[in-house]
Amino acid sequence: MRAYQGDFRLLLALVIGTGVGLIVKYYLDKRYIFHWAAGSATRESDTFMLYAVTGLVTTGIFWGFEFLFDYLVGPEVSRQARGCAA
Repeated sequence: MRAYQGDFRLLLALVIGTGVGLIVKYYLDKRYIFHWAAGSATRESDTFMLYAVTGLVTTGIFWGFEFLFDYLVGPEVSRQARGCAA
């Protein structure tokens, strides 16, 4: 949010953070939680897509609260609550 101060800064931060988080969490879950190896690029791709789709509901809930909080208290308070300096 420091690099971009435009109207869509919250949306951009959520999209980038969610995308990076999804990839990192998929890798960590696959390796350390499930101890799973795909065996082929097709199976890896299919598994990742299923993993991503199942996260849509929880991500939607999270984003809903982020936008609601930003709307209710304003962007300045919202940034401070998240630990981002103005």
